[in-house]
Amino acid sequence: MTPLRETMIKMMKLRNFAPRTQKVYLSAVEKLARYYRRSPDLITVDEVQDYLIHLQEDQGLSFSSCNQAKSAILFFFTYVLKNTQLAVTTPGRRTVKKLPQVLSKEEVANVLNAVPHARDRLCLELIYSAGLRTEEVIRLKAQDIDSSRMTIRVVQGKGHKDRETVLSEKVLRRLREYWACYRPKTFLFPSRHDPENIPMCPSVIRKAFKKAMKQAGVTKSGSLHMLRHSFATHMLEAGYDIKTIQTLLGHNHISTTMIYLHI
Repeated sequence: MTPLRETMIKMMKLRNFAPRTQKVYLSAVEKLARYYRRSPDLITVDEVQDYLIHLQEDQGLSFSSCNQAKSAILFFFTYVLKNTQLAVTTPGRRTVKKLPQVLSKEEVANVLNAVPHARDRLCLELIYSAGLRTEEVIRLKAQDIDSSRMTIRVVQGKGHKDRETVLSEKVLRRLREYWACYRPKTFLFPSRHDPENIPMCPSVIRKAFKKAMKQAGVTKSGSLHMLRHSFATHMLEAGYDIKTIQTLLGHNHISTTMIYLHI
């Protein structure tokens, strides 16, 4: 590990960045270095600006992806190289607001039924029935499931916040069957390489969802997050108020949840 990479990791840990954010930021700086074929501390501010334009115009990345790369590079310049000039000369890029893609209840059922592995299907059922994020579902533990109150406790979800969401009776039955079969020690869905200390890789669930979408004949484009969007939309259609849905999803601002009113 190079001293620059080591320093950047330390700076991110001091600011309590999530592991996924750390990985994304490190990758963005690595791509910048590979583009210019030299160490990132030898790259000038003007070159960073040219690189961001390259990402937008030549590679056709979305504005959100460009913003993410900019944030990572800005962090590197500011906290690793102690160079604040980039913060002044690199303007923020506008974002494009899009409505989230949503599955119908029938499509959700078809996708879930197309998942052959019981563990993968249970993960997807939890995401849809409780509005969980991928990182949240793989980090669930047995003590997070409260069958007496029919709730699921999300520990340190996005934004390092705890919250509670709903537990469906059907999923509870599935969880009991799964527990009786596998008896996981720490995480409900552990890694095969280190089951006592590490949860399963989120890419496993994403691949299972993508494969099930194809198997079910669902042609809508979207990521695994589509199940969370579908949860919120179906809750709204069932008559739940927007404030309750905001709490279950763990949104900081009601405006984030309000987007489901437009679907």
